[in-house]
Amino acid sequence: MKRSDIIRLVCYAAALVFILFYPVRTIRQFMFPATKGVALRFPVTIYDPYDPMRGRYVRLSLSTGRNIVLPNKNRNLDFRFRQKVFAVLDIRGDSPKIADLVADRKEVPPGAFFLPVQYLSYNRNYDTKTRKYLQTGKHQVRLPFERFYLNERKAPKAEKLLQKRNTKAELLVIVFPHGVYQVKDLFINGASVRSL
Repeated sequence: MKRSDIIRLVCYAAALVFILFYPVRTIRQFMFPATKGVALRFPVTIYDPYDPMRGRYVRLSLSTGRNIVLPNKNRNLDFRFRQKVFAVLDIRGDSPKIADLVADRKEVPPGAFFLPVQYLSYNRNYDTKTRKYLQTGKHQVRLPFERFYLNERKAPKAEKLLQKRNTKAELLVIVFPHGVYQVKDLFINGASVRSL
């Protein structure tokens, strides 16, 4: 083997290692997290479209991301539409609530659980007596999980459950302290769609 071929082979191997480093590290962090995550249940409203290219899935509408009132930041934060920000979660109680919105990961309190979200809008409150908009208002964000893909065989059973009135659906998400999350399961009336 020529010396130039050996150098070329070493360069190809180094480039391959460089290209694969980030995805392999990300998958490793996701599959084997260094810290234990917390299981959170997000209440969702769902409907079941069919996509011939991608199969059966339920589209999730999470009430958690709508009309967020932040106690200390109940004002315009000057975030842009669809800007990526971090939602700090308050995990006390039955369902998680968004306690704060920050633009930089450094602003997230140490040890807090947070999710990367997309900022949508700020809607100022309207005073009907004075007929003026107030400085206070509500924020809206889009949470990173909007779909839950189903097994083709179990989709019809889930669809029947979804059509009933007073159906309670919850999305089980494991959230880790460093902003990584894992969508684990979808529960309809307390039963997992995986066990249908």
